[in-house]
Amino acid sequence: MHCKLSYCALFLRFFLLRLAQLSINNQAGVVNIMRTLMTPIVTVDLDILENNIQEMGQFAAANGVALRPHIKTHKSSKIAKMQLAHGATGITVATVREAEAMAAAGFDDIFIAYTVVGENKLEMLARLSETVRIGVAADSIYGVKMLSAVLSESDAEMDVMIEIDTGQHRCGVTSGADAVVLARLVEELPGLNFRGIMTHEGHSYGAQSPAEVEQIGRQAAATMRTIAAQLTDAGFPPSVVSMGSTPTAHIVGKEAGVTEIRPGNYVFHDRTQLALGSARLEQCALRVIAHVVSNPEPGRVVLDCGSKTLSSDLGKHGPGVKGYGLIIHKGRVLEEAVIERLSEEHGVVTLSPDSNLAIGDVVEVIPNHACVVANLAEMMAGVRKGRLADWIPVES
Repeated sequence: MHCKLSYCALFLRFFLLRLAQLSINNQAGVVNIMRTLMTPIVTVDLDILENNIQEMGQFAAANGVALRPHIKTHKSSKIAKMQLAHGATGITVATVREAEAMAAAGFDDIFIAYTVVGENKLEMLARLSETVRIGVAADSIYGVKMLSAVLSESDAEMDVMIEIDTGQHRCGVTSGADAVVLARLVEELPGLNFRGIMTHEGHSYGAQSPAEVEQIGRQAAATMRTIAAQLTDAGFPPSVVSMGSTPTAHIVGKEAGVTEIRPGNYVFHDRTQLALGSARLEQCALRVIAHVVSNPEPGRVVLDCGSKTLSSDLGKHGPGVKGYGLIIHKGRVLEEAVIERLSEEHGVVTLSPDSNLAIGDVVEVIPNHACVVANLAEMMAGVRKGRLADWIPVES
């Protein structure tokens, strides 16, 4: 299994870091990190995480839709197992490597929400399909034929979901006629099972208001209903109509004809979700803990978290936000403080000259995009009731 660290290295790191006590005063909102535990560090509040997971599971159950969360947000079998325990029927991944890691961790119903092209990747999928139920997205004749050609060399079978472009203009067919052509081809070729249609209404991240997010979700669901009807009329009724996006999950999950939702970011939430109105501050489970390491002049301080921790994601798919994350100090959101620029290990913050941030202060940063921050981490510190409770390996 492809991992960032070997299990021995993970155990050693866990043991050494366990020796360093991480203490968080949740009531005051103050983060205190013993000097033996180095910043920057990615933390996950386990109580918030569990509440977010439970809420989405309850929503899906109440509205009669399957929940197949996208684990690219956290890339952790520990968190994915929590999602299954709260109603998820399977998981979604973005890459073949993620599918491999999750299969090795015991997951047996995995959907790759990506159009997989490349013989080596397809051969790996064929091997996984011999023991695990694998589904994959497709949007081209070439991709479908290649998939079948690789599978025909084994006894493996694979589910195919035709990807529909509902407005993001990334991958996906743009018409019902094209969807029918692909569904017919999937049914004709060996090794393939036509399962249904899927979309990622990711253009919701470009919305400028909650009302626009709702409009995008409803329009995308209407497009999916139309194409599902065209497929049914052609003799290929989709058993699954799957949609996925955290901002629109609570919208499309209530729409007629939608049978499955695939949100991912909801487990952590981040600054982009705050800006979109999809989450509240108290729902943000993932935070980067950092020290103020320099104060060269009034109105400028430097944090020890740079692009290798926060990433360089400005949240460009969503409403304009300033800087590379939202800073919290002593329980207060510093709206006037902007992480203006990053180098690899430095976060340069501009703020009012009379700010009381000083060298040695510890701050929390809610990143613009939690998914890429988790991806950059080797492990995340799980905290509960103010104490280090667990370490969460990032596995792929």
